Amino acid sequence: DWKRFDRYAFRVRSLNFDDKSRKLVDASIWDEVISACPREHLLPNLQSLTWYSASPERQVSVLHFLHSGIKRLSMNVFPDEGKTMAYLSQVHARAPQVTHLEIGTDYSITEVQEEVLTLLSGFPCLTQLTVPLYCLTSILMSRLSTLRHLSNISFSKPVERRTGHPSDVAHWTPSLAEG
Repeated sequence: DWKRFDRYAFRVRSLNFDDKSRKLVDASIWDEVISACPREHLLPNLQSLTWYSASPERQVSVLHFLHSGIKRLSMNVFPDEGKTMAYLSQVHARAPQVTHLEIGTDYSITEVQEEVLTLLSGFPCLTQLTVPLYCLTSILMSRLSTLRHLSNISFSKPVERRTGHPSDVAHWTPSLAEG
């Protein structure tokens, strides 16, 4: 019943979804809800979205909630298996005004570095970035130095997100841009 849902949909400012801490919801449910929604955005006033899925197939469901009002985004990044880069470009297109980004990954940063670089390039207003402990490689740090508005880089708590691999940052020699 959309009338009952609408009463609350406009009030939702923050949404957190984590496959690892909840019972799995079949991904097709999001497709059905969105197709039945009478307006363009399911949660039109959503500003903060945390979407940690257990697989790349399930991560795509985040697209149903993205829109230009999203300022804070937390999500997992998976290695490209032919669809990830196209998916990340949709993330940019739907939520271009993200100012706070938190990235999680269960992979070594060397396995997902291109995906992370692609993700970062689509957020020109980014001011804060949170990454797993061993994810700031020289290449990533060099790219971050070119982001005009970025003022804060922090590490996620190891108990909440994986830390990455220390070997990924053993030889740390970034080339920083002045700005």
